[in-house]
Amino acid sequence: MTAEEVFSTPISPRLDYADGARISFITSSDISSCELTYSGLKEAVNLVTGILHKLLSNRRHVIVAISITESECLVPIILGTLEVGCAFVYVPPNESSTFRVRQCERLGVAIVFTEEEDDCFNAAGVEKTCIQLNGRTIALSLLRRSQWIEMGADIAYVMQTSGTTGTPKIIRVPHTCILPNIIDFRKRLEMTESDTVLLLSPLTFDPSMVEMFLALSSGAKLLIVPSKLKLDLPDFTAVLAQHRPTVVQMTPSLLQLLPIEFVRESLLGADSFVRCMLIGGEPFPISFMQKNRHAHNKTRIFNVYGTTEVSCWATCRELTQSLSQFDDVDLGEPLLGTTVCVRDGFLWIGGAERRCFVDNETEAPELRCTGDRVEIDRNGRIVFVGRDDDQLKRSGMRISLTQIEQLVNSSGLTIGSAACLDPTSKELLLFVCLSEKHDSNWRNDITALLKADLPRYARPTSLLAVQSFPVTKHGKLDKSALLRMWRATVDQSYSSTAIVSFLGDMLDGQAIIDHSATLKTLGVDSLGAARLAAEVDRLSGTSRVTLIAQLLDAKTTVADLIGLARRTVDQIDSSYPKAKRPRLLEGTDGASVGEHSELAHQKHGDSSNSEAENLRASDFNGVVAAQNSEPSASFEIVWAWDSGKCIDASPVVTKSITGEVVAFIGSHSGKFAAVLCENGSIKWCRQLPDRIEATCAVNEDIVAFGCFDGYVYFLSAETGEEIWRYKSGDAVKSTPIFYDQSVIVGSHDRTIYRLDYQNKSCLWSRLLDGGILSSPCVSGTDRQRMVFVATLASTIFALNWIDGAQVWSIKLAKPVFSHLQSLPFSNDQSALIVADVSGRISLLNCDDGAQLVSDELESSIFGAPFVVRTSGQCWRLYLGTDDGRLCCMRLTRRSQTPVYLWNIAVEWTKRLTTGLTRSPLAFGWDRIAEKCLPFYSHAMNEWPLKGSVSSYNDTIGDLRDNDLCSSQTLCCVAIARDGVGVLLNENGVEMGEFRLPGACFSSPVVVDGGVVVGCRDNNLYYLKLHSLSKSAPSLSLDEQNRPLDERASDR
Repeated sequence: MTAEEVFSTPISPRLDYADGARISFITSSDISSCELTYSGLKEAVNLVTGILHKLLSNRRHVIVAISITESECLVPIILGTLEVGCAFVYVPPNESSTFRVRQCERLGVAIVFTEEEDDCFNAAGVEKTCIQLNGRTIALSLLRRSQWIEMGADIAYVMQTSGTTGTPKIIRVPHTCILPNIIDFRKRLEMTESDTVLLLSPLTFDPSMVEMFLALSSGAKLLIVPSKLKLDLPDFTAVLAQHRPTVVQMTPSLLQLLPIEFVRESLLGADSFVRCMLIGGEPFPISFMQKNRHAHNKTRIFNVYGTTEVSCWATCRELTQSLSQFDDVDLGEPLLGTTVCVRDGFLWIGGAERRCFVDNETEAPELRCTGDRVEIDRNGRIVFVGRDDDQLKRSGMRISLTQIEQLVNSSGLTIGSAACLDPTSKELLLFVCLSEKHDSNWRNDITALLKADLPRYARPTSLLAVQSFPVTKHGKLDKSALLRMWRATVDQSYSSTAIVSFLGDMLDGQAIIDHSATLKTLGVDSLGAARLAAEVDRLSGTSRVTLIAQLLDAKTTVADLIGLARRTVDQIDSSYPKAKRPRLLEGTDGASVGEHSELAHQKHGDSSNSEAENLRASDFNGVVAAQNSEPSASFEIVWAWDSGKCIDASPVVTKSITGEVVAFIGSHSGKFAAVLCENGSIKWCRQLPDRIEATCAVNEDIVAFGCFDGYVYFLSAETGEEIWRYKSGDAVKSTPIFYDQSVIVGSHDRTIYRLDYQNKSCLWSRLLDGGILSSPCVSGTDRQRMVFVATLASTIFALNWIDGAQVWSIKLAKPVFSHLQSLPFSNDQSALIVADVSGRISLLNCDDGAQLVSDELESSIFGAPFVVRTSGQCWRLYLGTDDGRLCCMRLTRRSQTPVYLWNIAVEWTKRLTTGLTRSPLAFGWDRIAEKCLPFYSHAMNEWPLKGSVSSYNDTIGDLRDNDLCSSQTLCCVAIARDGVGVLLNENGVEMGEFRLPGACFSSPVVVDGGVVVGCRDNNLYYLKLHSLSKSAPSLSLDEQNRPLDERASDR
């Protein structure tokens, strides 16, 4: 095909839109749409170009990032960016803030388009402007000019490859490279203004550019479907059926994922509304087409092939009736401006104009090797054989995964197959999606086929039947998901081969031969145990924090590790309906074969706290909490603040200098906010570049907290303005401790720091033997003040406050995740409370680390105890365990000449629905005033308190018996991981229960008439506590979801 044959009318030398171009955007789940006409599109484009000209001044050819969801605003922003001479890059808004910020920094982006409420780029030095575009508010963030990178004048957009052909690369695509695709397909598909082109590919996948500009340059309609509808097959098929796009482009995997009836009747039926269908990105599914395309179907079907490096298609073959008789479909003829050649069995593509710039290239080669193996058949056709990385060696012999798939697909037993190698077990796996024609002998038929056509070394060892193939966000086959499916379905993946292989790799390739060896002798430390536990959790899809404690046990062997993994599989299997569990079948050559079906999660009913669920008194030498026949209190959710992602930190509540009661909280979204407790409104909010998991600390007008980006931030508590930040070597998950005008904080870089935030300097730092998750504490006398810190290597260090020198250290049996706490028991003496993950509570002498007393709760503890001093030498400790118990322990110190004796014992326990990850809360409740009497744990992270927190309650320290009058009660609130909370009196009797809408890893904090707590459903909640006599009405879910101002006006 020559250029003269293609050009029928003059065209723009750049990507552009023609008269009549319009957009149809699907707006909601009822698949209705809104239309943007050509005049409306042109007006919106002019608005975008105007604001860009204003912001960029005389700078041109820079990169503009677009980070908004698919909407009617998307195309005008792209067209306006191109019109001013800039290149664009699409940065998905659902990616993490850290990813988006780093991606823009890496590319030298000048301006970022975001939704108005998206504050990802609200950093210091960033100018922000808002415009009204098609009825929506769009924000433009002007990034620091010093970081801008100018592109060549011809660059249209920047794309990152999917990684299908190797390591992901950054591709800069010139107009002259992508335009030949648009021109060729306009002519080849005979595009007219009456056509509707479906924008199906995500904007991170280069075929989306063909879809978009094929429609726009032809004056046709572009149909935009939101991602959430694309992911819902019933909704997606309904969209196609109602809006009837005439030009559709998709991958074979996505096509085969659609309901087969819809494919046969609508897409490939006799009366299909699809006029042209382009299929590419993977080998053409010839057998699927032969089986499911109606004999009278008139849809023109094309096999397209290409790579992002030539953006995007290079060859094309139309599937005619004669071609449908072939066993395969060739790659076809080169597209306009494209050169194709075969060298040593590999396909090379390019062209004089079809050159993209990869990564840091300044000169692009005319031809690039695709890495795809091809053959030239006797008819001169180029036929795809497989990727070079699709080739592997077994028994010293090379085999092709693609050839295995083609063999099985030709049998008529399947509508698709996928062969892959499990890198862990080194098994060759074959996944098949069976056709309707298969019978109960399909296993034997496929086995016979493999034996007849493949040598032994090339035969798959395991076979799995799936209902459908998983796809990536780009619509390609997701082999990683298939491997996860395999590992979660078949016991083989949890065999000694798989788990021991991971252990050996983790230990730098150490050969694991003796399964009776303990993990400890092999060198598995706490971080190694965490990695092993995470691997078991990843493979199984579960989350079992108790695994770490089991793996850290000195007696745990390699055989035990294998048993733990298998037990996890058994637990998963038993959680599904029996009929839905995977069946093990007989496989090829005695190999295991699994049949996998979609597994529906069971919805469990509310757990009840029956008497039988409570622990017997003999279990812990204490008294079981009695059951109250009727609750005496209730809770009501008054307000909620949505942080954007889950909240694992605990709020800190203080009274500001203006008298406002403020809750400070950080979120995994990177947001850190000051929330007014009166109504849940935001006093201020900062967006950081990474996640926040640690609880903050507040001292007068300064709030300090750590972030996953490695920084410790110091902000003004009143305004949120940054005062200082200090960079550590890794994520900071430890809560900082204010003491004597400085801060003590630990990092995962194994270092403890003392920071002078007033003079903005590090006074000292000390490298320890492990990462620091637990928050430290400060204690001692003026003569010898010390910093105490626990590491994940199971060591407690006592360091000199002045210079960080080590005073003493002790090694525990297990690591400590909970905060360390100092318990002053005389004018010049204090003890250190330590709760480790084995469930042991220990009291250590701060002077020398000697153990004063300890007790064992026989379940992991992750949250520090809340300590209440009830008399001179008597304390109560409230703490939760991982197996779902809330325990109240009594700690006493009495004189027995010539020494003092300590004693600790469980007073009562209460069984909760699930385990506790953070600390419970004790407080006083005034039944007449309907008011909470907050007080702080008597065990402090710093003692004595200097430069005290501007606390909400103004009183910090003890709650003694004589502090509570007859109308007041000592209470305890505990919230389990599943979000179910209970309110107990001092005897462990349940007074009320509530349920948060999500899981909870946060500790509650008392505020006047209720509690504030973070939730993993992204929200910070304020729950009002009512006595039974003034109980709040029960709120339905719909009522709780109503705007708070409406609910307030009702009241």
